[in-house]
Amino acid sequence: MPNWICNQIEIRGDEDKVLAIVMHAAGKAFGKEFASVDDALCAWRDAKDEPLMSDFDREDYPETFLKYDTANYNSATGRFPDGEKEAYLQAEKEQMEKYGVVGWYDYNLLRFGCKWNMGVGLVGYVPGLFQISVDTPWSEPDGWLERMAKDFGVTIVNEVDGEIDYPYESIYEDGSRIENFQ
Repeated sequence: MPNWICNQIEIRGDEDKVLAIVMHAAGKAFGKEFASVDDALCAWRDAKDEPLMSDFDREDYPETFLKYDTANYNSATGRFPDGEKEAYLQAEKEQMEKYGVVGWYDYNLLRFGCKWNMGVGLVGYVPGLFQISVDTPWSEPDGWLERMAKDFGVTIVNEVDGEIDYPYESIYEDGSRIENFQ
């Protein structure tokens, strides 16, 4: 199993749809609306921290996730302090109902297809084509790419390389991976 995967991603489609992705991600990442795509791209290039994969999503990323350590769970004894187990179990139930999983790890696997919400580097933009790069742990972020292709109505081509035996290319359309070339 590879430790990291280098994803060179091309988002292709109608000029307006691709522009909407750039403006949405930059606006969400930097907390403001940009007057032009050039302003958004300049902010991206000059930023100290890259936008995250969750900045491309239409819905917000949850701020916190239920963890044993937030409930003062004692991993040495395998016990909660008195009265905290019930509160933890209630929070666990609520998180399962809302997200379908419990904990940041399972949520990220479900949402992104990899364990971390990674930074997204800007490679280039021309009308109808947006190129980004993201390094992910263990696997390509297929959940994220499928959702982005569906939400924005674009085609996404991901050239995958890194600590793998063979590079490959995946194509996403209409919310699913349609091709996987070696």
